[in-house]
Amino acid sequence: MKPTLQFRIAQQLTLTPQLQQAIRMLQMSSLELAHEVEQALRENPFLERTDESLDSFGSGDFQAASGETSKDSQIPPSSSDRLLLEHSTQANEPRPFTTETEGFESLAVSRHGDEASPLPTDDAPAGDDPKAWEQASWDLQTRSQGESDDEDRQRDWRSTEDLLSDHLKQQLLACHVTERDHALVQWLIDALDENGMLCESLSSIRESLPPEAQVDDDELLAALKLLQSFDPPGVGARDTIECLSIQLRQRHVDEIQALALRLVNEQLEALAKHDLARLRRLLGCSESALQQAHRLVLSLNPRPATGFRGTEPLPFVVPDVLVRQVGKRWKAFLIRGSLPEIRLNEHYVQLLKQNKAAKQDALGLSDQVQSARWLVKNLKQRGETILRVSHFIVEHQQRFFHDGEVAMRPLAMRMVAEALELHESTISRVTSQKYMLTPRGTFELKYFFTAQVGHESDSDSAQSSTAIRARVRQIIAQEQAEKPLSDARIAELLSAEGSQVARRTVAKYRESLKIAPASQRRKRRI
Repeated sequence: MKPTLQFRIAQQLTLTPQLQQAIRMLQMSSLELAHEVEQALRENPFLERTDESLDSFGSGDFQAASGETSKDSQIPPSSSDRLLLEHSTQANEPRPFTTETEGFESLAVSRHGDEASPLPTDDAPAGDDPKAWEQASWDLQTRSQGESDDEDRQRDWRSTEDLLSDHLKQQLLACHVTERDHALVQWLIDALDENGMLCESLSSIRESLPPEAQVDDDELLAALKLLQSFDPPGVGARDTIECLSIQLRQRHVDEIQALALRLVNEQLEALAKHDLARLRRLLGCSESALQQAHRLVLSLNPRPATGFRGTEPLPFVVPDVLVRQVGKRWKAFLIRGSLPEIRLNEHYVQLLKQNKAAKQDALGLSDQVQSARWLVKNLKQRGETILRVSHFIVEHQQRFFHDGEVAMRPLAMRMVAEALELHESTISRVTSQKYMLTPRGTFELKYFFTAQVGHESDSDSAQSSTAIRARVRQIIAQEQAEKPLSDARIAELLSAEGSQVARRTVAKYRESLKIAPASQRRKRRI
């Protein structure tokens, strides 16, 4: 083929750097945005904070729903608003713990390669004192409960603020065992999962040990039995059956305890199906004894680590929008603390304009000035867009803030996009990782978008899937224990209330709520 030259006219959408930055900042969370602004402040000399005494999360004031930032538009926070912010606080950082082992150093180190931390002493601080509320600002930063509160109440030995591994290692220190057994138990503690179970097999754990340790299976099994005798009961179990059996063996031995052990070891699957009639035939026991053994098994904890803080820090979010009641209506306010306040340093800009000599150097600085202008503008535009979308959501879901989930109205992103004359992709970016602080909790903005059930028009009578799901939960909670309602009966009750829902839809919502069918609910309450 002969190479040819052709001319063609075509339209192509090109994203400018400013538009790319605006899109990228719009989909960031508050924490990601704060990190981005901090980096820009370090790299761009023409940027500065509005108030140098404030950090990246500002004072925590909120702006009126109109989007105005003047002093007249700011409303002082009430005491109820401060209580709302307490839900977003983060707990104290854990105090460091350690176990001291002498000798057998090849096993005394954590199996993950981490060094152990020192045990707490009597004079070790329990936590930082809480900062006082400032008169001029409402601090949105997460705060921890101070050590003054800890002094008023006796610290529980099994406090939920403790790590499970630290709790177990404290008990290990109180055991009179050899250094070798001490190191083996500590190695097993590090192998536990977040539920306090030992999911790895003993053979794989033995292979992970240093070869020079020369540990055999019997020695490792003896260390496991020692670990399984620790508090909480059931810790170190290799499966659910072993976990429940350990807890039962630590109880008083009687006829009911022996029957419960048979239930767990032999008929756990049948017990999970609540087939009590079949269990009576297989075990040859009376109905009364089976009921008592059943209640005993239900009182056990299949997750021994429940009540202990995980090894990973608890995730927390910074709300972007606050909802509060103004008169008889609920209004949305932008929390200023979630939006870093920066501005262009006009003094440096004027110095740059006055510098006529170094034109080559001034060219690069001019690009930084333009980049700073874009950042300030995009930050403002991001806050205004979030506020517009939040204001529409709050106006549309007024009944939710009064009555809860049962009053949630259907809402689609298309409706918001058409009302605000924005693209649906913009609404999706605005509602991702953006959180609204309400008297009913902190919700992601996407939570308020719910599908419509039935063929109702877009009116107040339309029912959302969230409202139907909440109503199903209420109906099941109010049913009689002896006569639980079937899915078909629940569908009839909903239809009588004006919500046309099929039986299979009720079953789907019930399963999503992790509620058992009617037959199993009846047998559970025998």
